[in-house]
Amino acid sequence: MSIQTSTRTPMVPTEQPRAAQAAPENRPVPDVRLRRLMGVCAWALCLAVCGLIVGLIDLILLLGGKTPGWFEPAIIVTGLVGLSLAIAAFPMTRAKQTPWILLASSTVVFIIGVVLTAQAS
Repeated sequence: MSIQTSTRTPMVPTEQPRAAQAAPENRPVPDVRLRRLMGVCAWALCLAVCGLIVGLIDLILLLGGKTPGWFEPAIIVTGLVGLSLAIAAFPMTRAKQTPWILLASSTVVFIIGVVLTAQAS
């Protein structure tokens, strides 16, 4: 009986891992800071609660039938625009300024909605 010895060479990786081969443009995305996320959530919560209150007032005004014809489409448009701006702030929390700009824009639209409600009543 003969004993065979292995002549295998140890496994040496010849290629770099795929992550190391990535182009410089594909930098890793920074993590979201929890303080920033909590701030965005708090601001959006304040907008949501205040928006619900104004929305209930608008509903009561619309059911009363004493609003001008422009009020219903105007309040629907301002509500949808403000809501979409607030929602768009959440995926942008990785950026430094973008969520705050979106939430500030949503707040301006909310104030316009409050002014429209005051004009209609």
